[in-house]
Amino acid sequence: MAASIEANADCILAANRADLEASQPVGAMRDRLLLDAERIRLIAEGVRDVARLPDPTFETVSEWIRPNGLRIRKVRVPLGVVGIIYESRPNVTVDTVALTFKTGNSVVLRGGKEACHSKPATGGHPDAGPRRSGRRHRTAGIKQS
Repeated sequence: MAASIEANADCILAANRADLEASQPVGAMRDRLLLDAERIRLIAEGVRDVARLPDPTFETVSEWIRPNGLRIRKVRVPLGVVGIIYESRPNVTVDTVALTFKTGNSVVLRGGKEACHSKPATGGHPDAGPRRSGRRHRTAGIKQS
């Protein structure tokens, strides 16, 4: 996923320019929406950081045996489908997809309308990363405003 973001940096920047022109945000809103080469590099680096984390799924957190011999285990498992509504921050799309892939979840995202071009461009094709990595198949969906 990080390699795809870096390889498509020009397309992502073009999509982001379209968002900036269409919504004409000012001040802090503009800064949150704005992408540049350095921010794209940091987004890709963040994906790699998440990928390096240990896999938390199906990890046994604690285990004990009851007096009657019954073994109890507390195990981390995926939540299932995570729904997130967020403002117009293109990096949140990537961060959320990376984290939900890592934890074995599916995600439905709804970001602000100001980033309607940037969100899909930064999210790319989220299913391609897990397939190439050999991990369980996961999905992500972006709901346009």
